[in-house]
Amino acid sequence: MANHHSASLCRALAVSTLAALLAAGCGGAGARSPVDAGLNEFRDGDLNRAAKFFLRAARKDPSDVSAQANLGITYWRLGLPDQAVTSLRRAANLCGTNTAPLEFLVHIHLEAGQTDAAFDVAQAVLDLQQTPATFALAAVAAYHAGAVERAEAYLARALEAQPDYPPALSTTGYIMRQSGQPEAMGVLQRYLAVAGQDRHHENARRLLRGAGLGASNRAVTNQQTHVDPPPPPPPVSNAVAARDAFDQAIRRHRQGKLTQATLLYEKAMRLDPDLVEVAYNLGLACKALKEPAKARDAFVIAVESEPGNIKARYMLAVTLRELKEFAAARAQLEKVLAADPHFAQAHFLMGLVAIDENDVPTARQHLGTYIRLSPRGGSADQARAWLSRHPEEP
Repeated sequence: MANHHSASLCRALAVSTLAALLAAGCGGAGARSPVDAGLNEFRDGDLNRAAKFFLRAARKDPSDVSAQANLGITYWRLGLPDQAVTSLRRAANLCGTNTAPLEFLVHIHLEAGQTDAAFDVAQAVLDLQQTPATFALAAVAAYHAGAVERAEAYLARALEAQPDYPPALSTTGYIMRQSGQPEAMGVLQRYLAVAGQDRHHENARRLLRGAGLGASNRAVTNQQTHVDPPPPPPPVSNAVAARDAFDQAIRRHRQGKLTQATLLYEKAMRLDPDLVEVAYNLGLACKALKEPAKARDAFVIAVESEPGNIKARYMLAVTLRELKEFAAARAQLEKVLAADPHFAQAHFLMGLVAIDENDVPTARQHLGTYIRLSPRGGSADQARAWLSRHPEEP
């Protein structure tokens, strides 16, 4: 191969191994002459000629998974990540439950700094195959996305299935080391005992000596899928790190990636409890995920941190009603309406809570007020219908 430094060697190993996995396991048409020629050119270091052969094979037979996969891999080596992703996704679509192309996509996205995309693809891998290797890979993607707790959960699943799985031990030790857990040393020593002289061996020794990691090398091997965690970041204040996590959470939330958003909101809250807007947004995300108990807890924190936040107090009341905690919901709504007597939707919700409690006079009062304040509101017809069925007694 043309390149000799370690990172390039790791890449070459990844390429040849993935090609072998795909040819053997995807149920494709098998190697064809242009694919063989492309592999020969690839081994000789002429990536442009290799790409031409693989492209020819892929155009001749778009269902040739080996052609699509090797084309994607070669594009990656040529520094064309967008084309690589396209070809590897085509290969993945042809592979059924063989997750090798998707696993390789995770590495490409991580290398490009596309942590959201890496996380999403890793979730797709887990949907197809739940093995120690795929849990370890998903853990790395989660770690890069800032979801440390999710990464730890995936690593626990990997080690539950295979207690001495080297990539899971290595990554677990790294994360524990970064969080200052003294048990990290024992995990890393355990990794060294079972891994042998693999390419992560020296990194583990450096951690045990208290040194930082060097440049990250990423590779797929025929035994395991593993990405070294990134080097330790420079120290920053908790407030700055919390704001960064919060900004990332807002982006995920707007994209509809609610699970990722909640993990990042929780991270921001841990780093800086005084960042008051985090709890309210966490509550909204949990509510959208249909986790009302978690939403309630988040809204409680929001209200305690900022008692004058009427929106948070109203959403707390909404959530309390969902949980059938009617008295608590009424108490919050009384505070909302004391602060803003013209909050029409709060009157409507108070009417519903009163109905839940069979308090017809209070329901009648607040639903009537809602109609007066918002005669064309979205719930006006519902309120009128209830009032017509429950007229005041003469």
